[in-house]
Amino acid sequence: MFNKIRQSLNQRKVQIFLLFLLLAFFLRLVSKLSEEYTKRSTFWISYSNQPDSIRILPSTPDQIPVRLKGNGFTFLSYSINPKAIKLDLSEMNYRNNSYYVPNVDFQGQIRDQLAGSMQLLDVGIDTLFVEYIAVVEKEVPVEIRGSYSAAQNHLLDGSIKAVPEKVTLVGPREEIDTIAKIRTLANDHFDLATDFNFKETLVLPEKLLHTTLNPVQVEVTGTVYKFSEKMISVPVTIVNVPDGMEIKTFPEQVQVLCRAKLDRLKSLTADDFTVTADYNSIQKEQLLQVSLQEQPGDIPSAQLLDTQLEFILRRL
Repeated sequence: MFNKIRQSLNQRKVQIFLLFLLLAFFLRLVSKLSEEYTKRSTFWISYSNQPDSIRILPSTPDQIPVRLKGNGFTFLSYSINPKAIKLDLSEMNYRNNSYYVPNVDFQGQIRDQLAGSMQLLDVGIDTLFVEYIAVVEKEVPVEIRGSYSAAQNHLLDGSIKAVPEKVTLVGPREEIDTIAKIRTLANDHFDLATDFNFKETLVLPEKLLHTTLNPVQVEVTGTVYKFSEKMISVPVTIVNVPDGMEIKTFPEQVQVLCRAKLDRLKSLTADDFTVTADYNSIQKEQLLQVSLQEQPGDIPSAQLLDTQLEFILRRL
């Protein structure tokens, strides 16, 4: 029993010792972090508000070496979450075809973005030169790629449209001068039974290394309706018949299958169509080739059910 009590007391002493040791370490750490230090470091840079007429090249510095003064807590915070500085280029200088930011200007911007407990002592570069290329704008039309097909017993009403119909390229003149249009990704959409509005991504040609696109997506829209059908008998007109000859076809009228909206079908008549057979198209089988020459422009589908006719040729 006595040994167990002594063992328990020894364990408590060890635990108390470790607790005081940890507390001492923590107090020592706080003391060290509270002290001020001078240290060299590096800030990452991002640029903003550059002129619309230029594009900044990757060769422009993306880091700035600095010398800082601050307490340990601030340096610890920066080491965990590295500081990124935003440099405003709206008022940078231009001389001898070069854009640059003097030391005094970017030092001021860096100081404005430092924590209150951090002091900027100096910066490792005297002048920040911005590498760039000149860019221009060009507006080009959008070409819709891919398939957009209606469901069974449905038709597309009119053309499919891109919104906006044109987009803007911004890049070096030598890159974009030859670009006449920008295409969408070739996505396929089948069995469309209702009006649609798809967001489609635009494809920027790979050779446009320094060119951007605005916008990068367009809306592709279209109208779909359920169609009705109507059969219309249309007389056949024979063309190129030799003088002194007469042709009679069997039958004399052909059936045209029309697909459209019901209210439009109600107003259709045979006079809205022209069906012809060319005498010069007579084949060895002694058949006339028949074709639909004219139809109303607002009828999306009109189909001849017979494309060849038998006939009798006689002299007058």
